[in-house]
Amino acid sequence: MFKLIALLLLCTGCGTLINETDPRTRIEGPVGAHVTVYDMDDALIAEGMSPIRPKLETGAGYFTKAEYRVVLSRGAEECTYYIKAKFSAWYLGNFALIGVGGIIGSLLIDPLTGGMFRLEDLYVYSMKGGPDA
Repeated sequence: MFKLIALLLLCTGCGTLINETDPRTRIEGPVGAHVTVYDMDDALIAEGMSPIRPKLETGAGYFTKAEYRVVLSRGAEECTYYIKAKFSAWYLGNFALIGVGGIIGSLLIDPLTGGMFRLEDLYVYSMKGGPDA
């Protein structure tokens, strides 16, 4: 049993073990703002009144970061923000594992699951002067 557990731990990616690959990302806008989240293909992922916590995947394919477009609207005001996955330093832990576990984690597990990336929450305090203004 111990050997099986040790083998499973050696064949996983550090980023996948530490980071959530589909975390609930907090998106918070001004009071009364409607939030709509789209993926890179413009598919609707989530919508609701601020704040929302949609499950967003960190990866979009092999060695590919996920990116989301967030539209906040309130009355006639509308602004667009982007949430982009960022590199996670936990991915580097694969290189500390000597042997098959490090190779499998760094070239297969973390790149496929998105474990080598992380997402940050989005907080918008004003509808004026957004990045698309």
